[in-house]
Amino acid sequence: GALSTPTIVTSSERAIPRCACALLRIASRRVAALARSIDRSLARWMLALRRGALSASAAASRCALVSPRGRSSLTESVARRRPQRAPGRRASLQKSRTMAAAAAGATMPTMSEEDKFLFDLNGYLHVPGVLSAAEVALCLEGVQRHAADFRERTGAALRNSAPDTPLAGDGVSGRRDLAGMLGWEAPYREPFRQVLAHPRLLPYLHELLGRGYRLDHLPLLIAQTKGTEGFRLHGGP
Repeated sequence: GALSTPTIVTSSERAIPRCACALLRIASRRVAALARSIDRSLARWMLALRRGALSASAAASRCALVSPRGRSSLTESVARRRPQRAPGRRASLQKSRTMAAAAAGATMPTMSEEDKFLFDLNGYLHVPGVLSAAEVALCLEGVQRHAADFRERTGAALRNSAPDTPLAGDGVSGRRDLAGMLGWEAPYREPFRQVLAHPRLLPYLHELLGRGYRLDHLPLLIAQTKGTEGFRLHGGP
């Protein structure tokens, strides 16, 4: 009988289906990652809408850009809003949510343009109302209890001011530093610890330092007497 001609498959031809499968797997993973990113964006914008940080038209425009279902999803989300609670309870809940958002690193209010201008102008910013009168009194009492721990910083290597300048003082007396307040006994350490991530200060810390800021070194309390040198701002760009 007639003999059939054998078919020879080269190694390169066998590799083509494997390459195609690999490319499909890569494309599938990238599409899935993009879909997850879009879902996160939609959720973030809808949350901003509920909190009043984003207008309905702006949220709808953003949602429509990333997904054909974005506008309908936004409409459904708005329709599912819960009814307004009584004013007294709403204020209490808002305070609790602010504290929880601070602890979780969620979206917080940002610095105002006026605050940014004043910080740029002066190099510091006065933020009133961070600590209560009782907390300030607790800080002062803690400082008095540890007054013996003050250390005078003398010597050219430790002086912070340039000679013959208004901040030089009498040119001899050094500033007095007090450290260790984060490790003081309770309750005197608590107000000092609170300011590291205080809800009232987080907007400023996030704006100026970025999220995930860290404590570069232990905080210091600087005390001065007559003739003591001043202390200029330092460590910036």
